[in-house]
Amino acid sequence: MKKILITGCAGHLGSVLTKNLLEKGHKVIGIDYLSYGGESMLSFYHNRNFKFYNADITKSINKKFLNVDIVVHLAAYVSTLGSNKYPQLTNNINYRGSINLLKAFKQYKTPFIFASTCSNYGVSKGIVDETAELIPLGPYALAKVKVEKEIFKKYKFAKVFRFGTLAGSSLRPRFDTMLNEWVLESITKKNIICYAPNSYRPFVHVSDAANAIEVAIDKWMFLNSNVYNIASFNVTKKKLALEISKITKCKLKFVNKGPDKRNYRVDSNKFKKDANFTFFKDLNYCLTEIKDLIKKEIIRDYNSFINFKTND
Repeated sequence: MKKILITGCAGHLGSVLTKNLLEKGHKVIGIDYLSYGGESMLSFYHNRNFKFYNADITKSINKKFLNVDIVVHLAAYVSTLGSNKYPQLTNNINYRGSINLLKAFKQYKTPFIFASTCSNYGVSKGIVDETAELIPLGPYALAKVKVEKEIFKKYKFAKVFRFGTLAGSSLRPRFDTMLNEWVLESITKKNIICYAPNSYRPFVHVSDAANAIEVAIDKWMFLNSNVYNIASFNVTKKKLALEISKITKCKLKFVNKGPDKRNYRVDSNKFKKDANFTFFKDLNYCLTEIKDLIKKEIIRDYNSFINFKTND
């Protein structure tokens, strides 16, 4: 049994990870500023091994958070569109907040997982591994890359996990991530507009992402690298749109150019080898799961699960 600090414990990934760790008997200290509410924690909030604090990581770090076996830092402003509109907010949370947390644990050298993003690759030629050049496009990826550079230089007790775009359901679902959003639009609007259809994106189901962190916690001493790609599958935006259309019968419109210049696909074999890890949720699973949530009206108020609205 370990004592684990999770920042962003009420979020899209954090809520799933927190519940899983508690079910395995670990003690969890959860931190979240609750920008999107805390309903995702209701199923485990009263677990005797869970302690929650409504806290801001950009402020002074409370000493009661420091006595833990491992830190999983997920808290961030994660909307790419939102970060373009609010670059200072993004930098304050994603860079300054992260460095603030790393500084607090530096003297203890506590094992530390920093949730970064495959968006750091920006534009890649072919499938890239963790040694590839980072070409961050926009404030979100820029902040993540800045933290990574600090980790590799000053905070070598931490490991960087570059996650693909999260997909699928969660205790705190999201409908503003590409795969989930497109399935929603294909059902509610009956069409998808696909810009830059030949561009690639890597994806990972939320549960696979959480499981990857759980395995890393258990096998920390066997992880020989300080940075890992965590993605289950790569797919072009055109292929994604076509597969969605197959199951929802929506119309498609392809536009060769778009505002988003990102085009990257990643290799996650290093983590699979070092951690003996298997990704279980493929593209079809993700699409079917989100389609069912919408079609069966399990979720009706989609706007409550959008981190950034275009009219914000």
